[in-house]
Amino acid sequence: TNWEDDYEVPGHIEYFPDNESKTAAFASYMGVSIGGNSTKEYPKKSLSIRFRKSWGKSHIKYALWDSKPHVEQFDGLNIRSDMAGDKVSSHPVSGERIKNEIIYEFAHALNSHVDVQAYKPVLLFLNGKYWGLYTLMERKGIDFIRENHGFKEIDMLSEDHMLIEHGDDVHFDRMRSYIESHDMTEPNHYRQVQKWMDVLSFIDYWIFECYCGAHDYEVNRRYWRPRTKDGKWRWLAFDMDSWREWDHDIFEYYFGDEDEQVVMLPYLLKNKDFFHLFANRMCDVLNTGMSPESAKGFVRKITQTIKSEVDRERERWKDEHEYVEKGSQIARFMEHAAKRPAYLRQAFLHFYTLKGREIKVKLKVKGPGSIQVNTIIPESYPWTGVYLGGIPITLEAKPDEGSSFSHWSTPELRQDSQIEINRMNDVEIEAIFE
Repeated sequence: TNWEDDYEVPGHIEYFPDNESKTAAFASYMGVSIGGNSTKEYPKKSLSIRFRKSWGKSHIKYALWDSKPHVEQFDGLNIRSDMAGDKVSSHPVSGERIKNEIIYEFAHALNSHVDVQAYKPVLLFLNGKYWGLYTLMERKGIDFIRENHGFKEIDMLSEDHMLIEHGDDVHFDRMRSYIESHDMTEPNHYRQVQKWMDVLSFIDYWIFECYCGAHDYEVNRRYWRPRTKDGKWRWLAFDMDSWREWDHDIFEYYFGDEDEQVVMLPYLLKNKDFFHLFANRMCDVLNTGMSPESAKGFVRKITQTIKSEVDRERERWKDEHEYVEKGSQIARFMEHAAKRPAYLRQAFLHFYTLKGREIKVKLKVKGPGSIQVNTIIPESYPWTGVYLGGIPITLEAKPDEGSSFSHWSTPELRQDSQIEINRMNDVEIEAIFE
């Protein structure tokens, strides 16, 4: 009955890194409150943990996150329940804990410019009583930026309405107004935006949204900049669990007749350089960290990690929560992983009425070196990626230490180490090193 209240109560937390541990890795008094938004009304609640001097400690010094060994302390934690409301019955429903996690795995695999919270599945016990399978996560406030990036003074906003989390909205409001009031086809105007914005962070954020087909993007995001002379805006993605089917045309939804007034992106896509960067970055990530093989691997990794606890979790909450049919979500996301990349490329070509088609770019190397394709460097060769015909692709031959680039095997190519190709058909290119 008091789930809507935001008040914090004192408590004590102990963290054991695995089931075999007999000694807690850390223990502390803390403040605890109910977390989440709409899920607060459900019996299985998310929790927000804060460490404060008034409770005993302001921070816990412990390297909690395997994916972020450089983060060695934190001022709080989120303990996420993985509950969601069914759109038809309004009953609390739990899935199979894939949606947010797969985006976080993508971001780490791609070394993305988008910030995401570290996470790990945990078992929660309240006053010694088993409470279920939860997801332990970083908090996403100023401490997150300080520990991940080292900045203490920042501007941080949230949602499309520029809600101020830290600092102020003056710089962002100026940038947004500039983008929406200036002709972005003009190179000078776009160059000014590049001084204010980490463009790849902005693009990666929207690629994640396009992959999901998310419809609640306007609320579940934060963006921040260090309060320095040259500080640029970056994006922080979270709660990306509003997924649609693999064949949902997100470009038509965002930019078509019934678009949701997407902020800044439609204006920037009018600029040729930004448009090419967006298209190529999308193809880059769909060829690597977000490829069907990679995405399927992440689904298997995520589900295998919690497999032994799923039945116990369902037994604990079966009388108060509904659960999707076991395995159904896994099958759905395996299909999404297999089919979404090709669909996104085709939908992009169709929406922007581009004359090109999907083309295969096969790269080979001879000698000690590699080839950077736009924003990525393949790990092994020969390597084949799928790109959009008619969109210029940048290739750069990168010799290993102690070697040098000799030439491209295709005589008609310019023989500089960095070249641009623009093809409408499949192409094979080899870089020669010596």
